[in-house]
Order: sequence, then C-alpha cells, then structure tokens
Amino acid sequence: MFSIDARILSTSVFLYESHLSTVLVKNDSQFPWLLLIPRVYGVEEMIQLPSAQQTQLMGEIAFFSRILQSCCQPDKLNIAALGNIVSQLHIHILARYKTDNAWPHSVWQASITPKPYNPEELAIFISRLQEQIERNNNQRSPETSKIP
Repeated sequence: MFSIDARILSTSVFLYESHLSTVLVKNDSQFPWLLLIPRVYGVEEMIQLPSAQQTQLMGEIAFFSRILQSCCQPDKLNIAALGNIVSQLHIHILARYKTDNAWPHSVWQASITPKPYNPEELAIFISRLQEQIERNNNQRSPETSKIP
C-alpha cells in the first residue's frame, strides 16, 4: 500500500492532491519549495513509472513549476529528483533567488540549516499557492487538461 516516507512528512505540509501526485510544501522559510510525490507504491525512479504516468508526472511538474514561478517570481527554478537519502520517488521544485543564502550552490549543502516557517507565514504561503492553483486551473483552455 502506498504511503509517503515519514522523513518527507516530518519536514513538509500538505498542499494539494493532483491526479498522480501528492503535493507538499517543504517547511523551510529560506526557500519556497514544493515536493511532488507520485502515489505509486515502491517507485524510486521516474523511469519505473508506466509511460502514461511519466507523461502525467512531467505535466504536473510543469504545472506546479508555473505555480511557484507566478507566486514567487524567482530568479531561477530548480527541479530535482535526487533520492540519495529518501529513495521514494519525489520531485523537488524550488524557487531560488540570487540573494538567497545558498546561491548559487545547492540547498542541500551541509552548511544550510532548515528554518521552519512560523505558523502564520506558512498559512499565508499555502493560501497564496492555493489561490494561484485555482487561478491557473480556471484560466486554462478547454484543449488542455485542468490541474494535472
């Protein structure tokens, strides 16, 4: 049965259920950060997904990248599926700024200590993301699917 790894859950907050993935907000106020976890048991690599699910996941990555881009206006979006610590397939989408304390390096370097949001900031950020999801979903043309 599918479940999200406890290490992911302990550092993130629920945002949305898309067609394939559960979408979480990483609880680190230094970096606007989303995680997409495909709800497929035992998958560690994207290439283990059936072709249709690979396509669906790419659509979800693009959709939620646009959400983060619109909401946060970053200098750069970083998208990664590492799995070196948590092998369960999960996709990181981060908004990066030339002024952030890790730029231009990786946010996973040892010198970067996560700084959780205070509850009010987290609620505001989640609300902004949800509004952007709804706005993007309503503005898409009939030829394209709504939220992935």
